[in-house]
Amino acid sequence: MNLLIGLVILGFILVLALTAPWITRYDPNALEAPAATRYLSPSWQHLFGTDQFGRDVCARVLHGGRLSLCIALAVVFGAVFFGSLYGAISGYLGGVWDQLLMRFVDMLLAFPIVFLATTVMALFGTGLKWLVMILILTSWMDVARVVRAEILALKARPFILKARATGLNTQRLLFRHLLPNTFAAITAIAVLRVADVILIESALSFLGLGVQPPTASWGTILNDGKAVLATAWWITTFPGLAIIVTVLSFNMIGEGMQHR
Repeated sequence: MNLLIGLVILGFILVLALTAPWITRYDPNALEAPAATRYLSPSWQHLFGTDQFGRDVCARVLHGGRLSLCIALAVVFGAVFFGSLYGAISGYLGGVWDQLLMRFVDMLLAFPIVFLATTVMALFGTGLKWLVMILILTSWMDVARVVRAEILALKARPFILKARATGLNTQRLLFRHLLPNTFAAITAIAVLRVADVILIESALSFLGLGVQPPTASWGTILNDGKAVLATAWWITTFPGLAIIVTVLSFNMIGEGMQHR
């Protein structure tokens, strides 16, 4: 049931994000607007109100959702690729190499992801390219641990022992027999990681270390409204709700997949 509800909610969000240019006629990143259009409360003309620059908050939430989701999917794709490869190699080698590789993962997991990302971006700069790269480098460890556990279990299965006995090389064993059988576990952890990445990207953008203004993302919209939360509550409320609902849908899908 959770899986179905999550898919319906996520599908609705994706349709809104993908059709944003046709749903709203307003420019989400425009900086020049008449003073009379600034800080307008929600109305039929501006469903989510306007911000300090007179920009339509609904347009910014919809377009920001496109960017936030694209960043999350790109990060998770990179993290799944690198983490799966790392975990598969570690689990396949076993022994001392497995212990060394996993201790490195444990060391990285000991640091909070937001702290690591904030430190690296403060040293090397901000921007969309850096944001995606850093989030990939700080998001692959959980995937590696899950894949490694799956590989360790699969290595003892009769069909893998038979394949090894026939003389198949390591590459064929990994990519034709072991990794394909971890697909279900990888998919479940990947869906859950999308939710985590959305939260991390929003937090970094809110702090000014992620997506840079005036580009709309859910984190930057939250940052726009933090100073006027008491008087212009709609600027932070609607992107906040978008983050909550999107993360909830991904978590419901991930949990539903794990229980199938």
